Amino acid sequence: MKYTNLANFKNFLESNEFNNTKLFLVLVGSSFERRKYINSIKKIFKKDLFSFYRFFEKTSISKIINTYQSPSFFGKESFCIIDDVNTYSKNEILELTKFIKENKIFIILSSDSKTQISNIYNQIEKKGVVFDLSQEKIWERQKRYSNFIYSKCLKENKSISTNVIEKMFEKIGLDFANIENELNKLIVFTKDKKSIDIDDIDKICIKSNQSTIWQIAEEVVFKDISFEKMNIDQTNFSSLIAAIRYQLKFALKISSLLQIQEKNIQSYFPKIYPRTLDKKIDIIKKIDINFYKKSIIELFEIDLISKSSNINQNELFDILKSKILYLKTIYTK
Repeated sequence: MKYTNLANFKNFLESNEFNNTKLFLVLVGSSFERRKYINSIKKIFKKDLFSFYRFFEKTSISKIINTYQSPSFFGKESFCIIDDVNTYSKNEILELTKFIKENKIFIILSSDSKTQISNIYNQIEKKGVVFDLSQEKIWERQKRYSNFIYSKCLKENKSISTNVIEKMFEKIGLDFANIENELNKLIVFTKDKKSIDIDDIDKICIKSNQSTIWQIAEEVVFKDISFEKMNIDQTNFSSLIAAIRYQLKFALKISSLLQIQEKNIQSYFPKIYPRTLDKKIDIIKKIDINFYKKSIIELFEIDLISKSSNINQNELFDILKSKILYLKTIYTK
């Protein structure tokens, strides 16, 4: 079984199905989040029935297997937790997959992606549970983090608006460890207040030193383009291209709706906060629709070049920004 939604996964943890599950695989990009989800699984199992063994660093597969084959001194069942299973070699993965397939064991594995562990992934999806957020889109992650903030504030009897959450993301980025840390500070700082406001964000939250990919994509499409030097590797470049493509297609859709004088644009984007959408619409109104169409073509060409040449990603991104800036100059009304 596989879950790609946090709410559904939490429901599973509280269901009777959980009692029949022995195999777990957690795929989340953030190591901080992976540890939290692993702990949420582990704490449900009774400590007096299991001997837990956690392997933070790469340990030989034979040693892990031996943990199951050597009876516990206290008569408890062995339960292994292996972080970053994707760091193992292909042969080691096959050896572990074979052992899992042939034995009824309790185990939690984690990784940041499915890459290199497809055998284990498929095995656990068939006989256990995979919690997979590795393909989560940036806007989906933002929504999930927003829900976390709302829930945390509700428990503390505090209110927080969407504008304040957006300000928080803008200042500290979409790193869950930072978000949780800064939110805890905000709750303490506002202990005598019923709400967390933008002023509190400005006073308490530490600004992230690096813009998120999502913020960079928004700046390229909707704001003034910056040519400040960045350090972009292939993985970040691919994510950045995808984020810019999403923003351009999103803007093109709105521009098309404006052309036909659609009155209720919000109905097409129910998951976007109304105030955020209104700001984007105001910007899109000032630019001809051809800007978005031609920018998507330029983006496609840059993406092709990145996959077929050895040109540095930072140089390619500067070329893309120059092309988009030129088009924006031409098509701004």
